[in-house]
Amino acid sequence: MSAAAASAPAALLARLDAAVARLDAAGYPFERIDAVPWLAAVECRFGAMLPPSFRQLLERYCFTCFDVGGIEVFANLGGADDTDIGAAPFHDRFLSPWLIRHRFLQFGRPSSGSYDPICFD
Repeated sequence: MSAAAASAPAALLARLDAAVARLDAAGYPFERIDAVPWLAAVECRFGAMLPPSFRQLLERYCFTCFDVGGIEVFANLGGADDTDIGAAPFHDRFLSPWLIRHRFLQFGRPSSGSYDPICFD
């Protein structure tokens, strides 16, 4: 377990695990993991840490892309393709630097297939 996970409030972790159980039951496979070596590099490229609840999701589970509420959330597999959190937010050489410079951290896109980035601010 990471130091961040060890210090996360139990209530946050319980809510996160419950949400993951619902997504898993809906057909989106999630797998518990012990380490996420690519997460530090992603946050370094963003120039900021991800929001705590999303960071906990990435630290606790690996998963493929999934759709929720009209949003396609990027996968957390440590991949280099345009569907993974390790690479997808940085693929657009024009838009990505602007988003990062303005502290918009892209974690997905509309599940409709639109190009628009979905970001934390």
